[in-house]
Amino acid sequence: LAPFSGINLHPNPVDQYLQIRAQGNYKDVALTLYNALGQAMYSNFYPNLNDKSKTISVSNLASGIYYVYIANQEHQSSFKVVVSHQQ
Repeated sequence: LAPFSGINLHPNPVDQYLQIRAQGNYKDVALTLYNALGQAMYSNFYPNLNDKSKTISVSNLASGIYYVYIANQEHQSSFKVVVSHQQ
């Protein structure tokens, strides 16, 4: 599958809320957030992923490195995200 183009995740590092936005309009997108051990910590399905920002709360996750995997029938991409809670 081809990678998505124009997918933005910010801020990175993230403290509370991760914003996801696409520069295109992608249909039927599955998103999963994995910890460094490969355990799924969050997943959601978006009928439309576009320039309207989607928000994921990471406030309940421990500080560390996570991987966001985004896929549909035509595309797939993965992103490294650092969760860093401010003390």
